[in-house]
This record gives sequence, structure tokens and C-alpha cells, in this order.
Amino acid sequence: MPVTKRTKRLRFFSIALIIYMCAAFTWWAVLLRKRTIEIHNLKVELLLKQDLTAAEEAREMENLNEKLSKQNAMILGEAIFFGLSLSISFWFVYRSYRQALQVSKNQTNFLLAITHEFKTPIASISLILQTLLKRKLKEEQKLKLSSDALRETRRLDSLVNNLLLSAQLDSKYKPFPEYLDLCNICQTIIEEYRDKHPEAIFEVSCARELPKAFADKQGITAIIHNLVGNAIKYNENTPKVSIHITSTDKEISLSIADNGIGIPDAEKKQVFDRFYRSGNEATRKTKGTGLGLFITKEIVKAHRGRISIENNSPSGAVFIVTLPIE
Repeated sequence: MPVTKRTKRLRFFSIALIIYMCAAFTWWAVLLRKRTIEIHNLKVELLLKQDLTAAEEAREMENLNEKLSKQNAMILGEAIFFGLSLSISFWFVYRSYRQALQVSKNQTNFLLAITHEFKTPIASISLILQTLLKRKLKEEQKLKLSSDALRETRRLDSLVNNLLLSAQLDSKYKPFPEYLDLCNICQTIIEEYRDKHPEAIFEVSCARELPKAFADKQGITAIIHNLVGNAIKYNENTPKVSIHITSTDKEISLSIADNGIGIPDAEKKQVFDRFYRSGNEATRKTKGTGLGLFITKEIVKAHRGRISIENNSPSGAVFIVTLPIE
């Protein structure tokens, strides 16, 4: 969704208005100070024409100079305050415009990504069904094609669930916590990924006497799936994913490390924004909608937890999710 002409016109109008107000106020301040000095000089002339003693004249002159100093200070103070107000207004306008640009870019990327994400499995399922209907196949071939169609159907189901969960996270999502064995959940999920990606290397290590986490099972499962899935997806080598679970008296920590392409420091906060994906969506090789990490962050937030990103060595990233035990 490109930035509309109306948005651009509003931006330029706002900036022009702020510049005009700044120029007008500066001119007003100059004229006001000039008029203040003129009035002061007239008062001094009137004072000098009065029949006063030297002491009285000195005292009145001191009063006039003191009033002039206060008026100059008032003009300067108002000018500084107005200048700061205009600067803050300009900053808000500029920030709002940049945010509008970023939202527009993210929405455009999302539309391109979700279109590609839906078209690919739909095209695969359609081709498989046409093959099953039009050709006489051996039983092994039918089983293979049926398995492929089921995999693509699950992929579509996952996409739809992510979209629904993303929509619910703004207001409707509420975790239903129960006591969970995170180590067991991670091992179960990793077994699924071992079947899908036999070439990948997975490792799960859990601390001894690990307490159970009081959390929503569906939400925790979504977090692990998103982080492990990204670790495999954004990898140019043989994927290696390491999961480590530790705990303290009050918190349980889940870290998922990979050897992928990593995340630049400048993008470590942005990657959690809804629809955010770095680079050009039309030419990007990897698939995605920009919802996974947004969903992950919001689920962690709903559990009163924290999520952070660190660099892995020699390459890749480490996502650390910290949740309260109760």
C-alpha cells in the first residue's frame, strides 16, 4: 500500500505551516523588542526633562533599566519556548511521516508475502489433485502425492492460524495457563522437525530439577515453532538449532540458538513489529509473512515475560525467552 498523495500533501503542508509560524514569530519578536527599546528611550527622555534631584533621577533610571531587562528576558523566554514547541511539533510530524512510510512498506511486503505463501500450497494441492484424477498411478505414488497434499494443507492451516492469532493478539488473546513441562514440549516439537528436516542438527538440553512453567500450552508451542522454524528457514548452511532451558527461583529461561544468517543490530527491535521483514519481499528467497516474531513477542508479553536477541558465534542468532514460574 503506497503512501497516498494526501499523506504527502499533509506532510508538506504541516512543514510549511511550521516554517511560516517560526518565521512569523521571529519577526514578531524582533519588532516587539524594537518597540520595547523605543518605549524605554521615550521614558528616559521624559525622565531627563523632569525636575528631579540626582539621587531621584538615578533611582528612576535604575527602575527603567530593570523593567527593560525583565521585558527583554520575557521576550527571549517566550521565543525559546515557542522555538522548542515548534521543534517538537516538527519532530512529531517527521516521526509520524516516517512511521506512515514504514507501515506502508510493511503492509506492501505483507501483501506480497501472504499472496505468495497462499498461492504456493494452493498450486501444489491443485496439481496433486489433477494428477490423482487424470492419471493411473501406483499405490506408492498415490500415497506419496497424498502425503505431499496433506503437508501443504497443514502449511495452509498454519498460515491461517497465524493470521487469526495475530488479529486476536490486539485485544482478544488471553493465555489459559497450566503447569507445563517445557523440556518435554521442546523435545516433542524437535522430533517433528527432525522428520521434516532430516539434514538439520538439533540439540535440546534442560537443567536438572527444572520447575514446571505456568503458561498457556498453545501459546508456548507457537513460540517454539516460530523460533525453531525461523532458525531453519533463515539459514544458508546445514541448520543447527540448540535449545537450552534453565531456571532461577522466580523465572524459567528458554534460549534457541541457530547458525543462520543472523539479525543486524539495527533490526533487532524492528523484527518484532507486525509484518516487518528486512529486504525486498519481491526478490527474497525465503518465505514468510512477518507475523511469526510479532506473535512470539505478544504471547511472551501476555505471559508477563521478556524476549531478547543476541548474536551467536560464529554466526546466527540466539533468542532468549524468559517467563515467570508462576
